[in-house]
Amino acid sequence: SLSTHENIALVYEESGKIKEAFNHYQIAFRLKNRFPLAMKLADYYISEKNFYWAKKVLLAAVDLKPEEVGAHNNLGIAYAMLGDPVNTRKQFDMALSLDTNYRVPNIYIGIAYFKNRDLRPAEFFFKKELKSNPTNYKAKEYLEAIHKIRKKQT
Repeated sequence: SLSTHENIALVYEESGKIKEAFNHYQIAFRLKNRFPLAMKLADYYISEKNFYWAKKVLLAAVDLKPEEVGAHNNLGIAYAMLGDPVNTRKQFDMALSLDTNYRVPNIYIGIAYFKNRDLRPAEFFFKKELKSNPTNYKAKEYLEAIHKIRKKQT
């Protein structure tokens, strides 16, 4: 049953057996499309850098609870890591429209453009990220990479 698989997953998760927990969360998710399970699965997929499946589960999460800022944020991150700047921005804009205190993670918009070798907008969003978060070393690393790519092109 659904609750059995959720309970087994919770026990595994608490004992640090993440893969076993994941398997039971997956079964529970298939039995009943529930938002908390979708978010747990998405967290797992993101931690495993499996952004394709994270996107699929998060699309279900957004369908279940379109007002949930966290689901739109995580879906934006998944789209960014898949190199889709248009959908990345759509999800972050949706999160911002739901919560005016939401801080758009510009670094992910930059990453989405960078993955497409679209360096000008990537650079813009990495710089924008550094303005709001000057210690973000990842944004600095991407800006250095853009600088190296441009040096090679000249």
